[in-house]
Amino acid sequence: MTDDLLIRGATILDPVSPLRRADIRINGGLVTEIDAGLRPDSEAVIDAWDRVAMPGLVNAHTHSGQSLDRGTALNLPLDLWMVWSIYAGIEHSPEDSYTTAASGALEMLTTGCTTVIDQVFLPAEDFFSHSAAVRAAYEDVGMRAYVAPMLQDRDFLKSLELESLASWSKPALSPDYEPQRLIGHLRDFVDGFEGADRRLRPMLGPTAPQRCSDEFMVLVTDLARERDLRVHTHLLETKTQRLACARRWARPLLEHLSQAGLLSSRTSFAHGVWLAPDEHRALKAAGAVVVHNPISNMRLGSGVLPLQYLLASGVPVAIGTDGAASNDTQDICEALKSASMLNTLYGGFRTWAQPEDVWRACLLGGAQAVGARIGRIEVGAAADVVLVRADRHVLAPRGHLVASLVNGGIKGSIDTVVVAGRLVVEDGTPVFPGARDLEARSRAYMERSASSYESRRRVYDNYQGLIAPAIDEAAIDAMEPVRWWQG
Repeated sequence: MTDDLLIRGATILDPVSPLRRADIRINGGLVTEIDAGLRPDSEAVIDAWDRVAMPGLVNAHTHSGQSLDRGTALNLPLDLWMVWSIYAGIEHSPEDSYTTAASGALEMLTTGCTTVIDQVFLPAEDFFSHSAAVRAAYEDVGMRAYVAPMLQDRDFLKSLELESLASWSKPALSPDYEPQRLIGHLRDFVDGFEGADRRLRPMLGPTAPQRCSDEFMVLVTDLARERDLRVHTHLLETKTQRLACARRWARPLLEHLSQAGLLSSRTSFAHGVWLAPDEHRALKAAGAVVVHNPISNMRLGSGVLPLQYLLASGVPVAIGTDGAASNDTQDICEALKSASMLNTLYGGFRTWAQPEDVWRACLLGGAQAVGARIGRIEVGAAADVVLVRADRHVLAPRGHLVASLVNGGIKGSIDTVVVAGRLVVEDGTPVFPGARDLEARSRAYMERSASSYESRRRVYDNYQGLIAPAIDEAAIDAMEPVRWWQG
């Protein structure tokens, strides 16, 4: 498949540059020329006179193992949702890991997203078979993926820091692991990317500080420095987590992470709903990225991130869908629309973030989170380009066009998607040759998952009596983080 490509006459929508009509030449996976009237001597030429060319969107936080779990979860707070969706879920084979990763990638590509941070759960007992399957899925489908294995060495129940756990007689929900064993897995995982497709890169993805020992987090930080890797982790998604972390450590969590070396420009933090203003200032100073996941935060009742205050304060922000078990879709445009509208619930209307602000955060914040030259259509940038049919969207002025794309959605308007200079969607249809077989495998997986309702209920009933009182104690007020900022 050629990556010597010319896109002719497109209306170019870039997050930094003004709207313009020009040709885009692509070669070697990069944008090499942008100008009007370029010579049509590339191997492949696409006429795009009635198309908008925009950078591929960036989904800066999801879990591919949940891509086919749409509709399986009850409306529950995160800690109870974890029992239902994760610890009571069906077992995954490596073939399932391939199926879910490939299915999620196809959904993202056909909704305009070309890059993902996949904090994927890979079981320690069969780590390498699962990691190879996920890598193969992204390579086959053609998406740019930053794969961050989600590992922890502490049991989920211990992370809740409950006094009542001392008298709890039921078994742990997840095993404890030796930190050195997990770091050995991660070293081999990173080595596995040697010679891999240029669209695939490894990251480190410790699941969350409260579910990791201090030793493991320091080892992760050391490995990130040694191998020049990015780190992606959850951070203070819920108020129960904030209370649990306060019980575990005698100092603020962000101060603790800074001491461990994790607070840096290498790190992106999913959620961060329950961070205080001074902690956000520390994130800004460090250059760390907060990944806003508005739909899952609403779905799980986790709280409202004070988005417009973070943007106004210069805190780097990216956007994520989160996993489909807490979102029910992998369409990043739905997350953009939710983010742009959720912030209208607070503050004066003059402070509200507009669709263009959120779209820009998705592109530029996402690029910052992965440390790559994506999210732009400019010479030297990665050739990740989405062509959108203009018949459903107003081309000017710029703000109206972006609002039309974000609020109106682009799912039905996608014509062509290019990742690293290669066509992966043509005439709105993925070019992935295994799409039909994947559809059958996905259907079988979903039917198996749907049949697990009663077994999920039994596991859930065994543990909800321990966890629910902790949620009641936290007495979550979803708007409290916003009031911290408003003073």
